[in-house]
Amino acid sequence: MMKSLYCIRNAQNNRQIITSIGRGQINSLRFGWTEKKNIELVVTDNTKKSMKTAEMIFDGKPIIPLNLQSATFDDKKKLNMFYQFLKNREECMLAYVGNREFINSIKCTDLYYNSSVDIKRVHPYLVELTFQKELCDN
Repeated sequence: MMKSLYCIRNAQNNRQIITSIGRGQINSLRFGWTEKKNIELVVTDNTKKSMKTAEMIFDGKPIIPLNLQSATFDDKKKLNMFYQFLKNREECMLAYVGNREFINSIKCTDLYYNSSVDIKRVHPYLVELTFQKELCDN
């Protein structure tokens, strides 16, 4: 099963409050990204900055926050939980809005990804996911 996941880093913020620069970043994507209309479901981490960024970009789309910030989970467990969640969803065009570190862990499976390049804020990075019976093979 193939799914398209657009990873979007949260907007510039100051202590979880989106700044005027962040609002400009959001508006640029909100009004300039043609693929946005195809997104069926938006997933975020459960931080205020990520949820607000998602709400401002995807007005009216379903948004589901996940507890991906818990210190009780290591990075591998968070990633596996995330992939399992996506696998169990029927939607195939998805967006994830969250922090740089988690997006890096998603993108690092891309053969052409250079982790030394900083991820731009409020920019959609496409990751194609292929789910097989028991795993995500991306």
